[in-house]
Amino acid sequence: MYTRSNQLVLTVNNPHVHVMLTTREISEEGFTVKNRDWNKKELLQQWREQWAVHANQSLVREGIQDRITHESHEKRKLIIFPTVHLGHVAHEMEKRGVQTDRGTINRDRQEYNRLVVDLQTYREEKKALEQEKARKQEQRQQSERFNTPAERVHLQEASKLLNLDREPTLKEIFVKRKELDKWENQVPNDDQQIRWKDETIRGTSETYRWIHIFENQRQQVQDQLEHINWINPFKLKENRMTKEQAERDMSKAEDQITSGDKTLDAYREKLGFHTEKEFQQVQRQHQTDYPGLLEKNRQIRGHIHQERKVLEKAETAHQNAFVRQVASFYILNVLKCAI
Repeated sequence: MYTRSNQLVLTVNNPHVHVMLTTREISEEGFTVKNRDWNKKELLQQWREQWAVHANQSLVREGIQDRITHESHEKRKLIIFPTVHLGHVAHEMEKRGVQTDRGTINRDRQEYNRLVVDLQTYREEKKALEQEKARKQEQRQQSERFNTPAERVHLQEASKLLNLDREPTLKEIFVKRKELDKWENQVPNDDQQIRWKDETIRGTSETYRWIHIFENQRQQVQDQLEHINWINPFKLKENRMTKEQAERDMSKAEDQITSGDKTLDAYREKLGFHTEKEFQQVQRQHQTDYPGLLEKNRQIRGHIHQERKVLEKAETAHQNAFVRQVASFYILNVLKCAI
């Protein structure tokens, strides 16, 4: 028999298991004297309670509302009527849908038992709520006794921060501060990533500018070569010198362009672009996002700083309350000894 959402369910079948254990202690020589502690009812009660705890944990884990209890109906103050034995004739009739006197008695008793369980469940839930209310009231009274009005405000602010309907414990404050530390450690990394991207884009832009300079220089040299007047025999030597210098300038420009393109390969891999047009798109997007990203990180750091201040004040309030409480007990004991 077990309760399911305030409803009593009587199982028709009775699946169970018998576990047989020896009560004799085992030593190197084998079985020895019997241990009578195994026969104690207290041990059986302890096993039943442990089984109820583990079974209910499994039910919660599986999302099932059913719960079992190791306590007897008498201890839970439940007056439950047992069902009567149907017998095979009445049982067969009930299976065919024919209601019998014994079946009607059982249905009436099951309905009564369900109402009893509903009432008991309500009482237990009400009692649990009252106990929780009393605990919170006691906590508030304790806070009002050993904390100043300002410190109580600090504790209330920490409760809102932690989404609690009560004052936070020191452990809860400690866990939240660890979370803030972890969050804050991520912000500098974000800043570093943003600034790294900004520097990489600047380096790429400068490399493209440098390449364009030598591309223009190469074009100028090419134009100069194309406009040499080889017809005039009096400038033959001058033209040859001009050509040789132009070729040297051309080679230098080509080397610089090749070197710049190799530098761009590293930037292409880091920023994920292939052409200069794609880089310009990346650059424009970064210039749009850059101020906002830095401002977002600045706000996050400010938010973390504010939450940490709230937690620090609440922690100080707890510590002050503890000191005052110890001092109060000490003074009372001194007075008692004096009397």
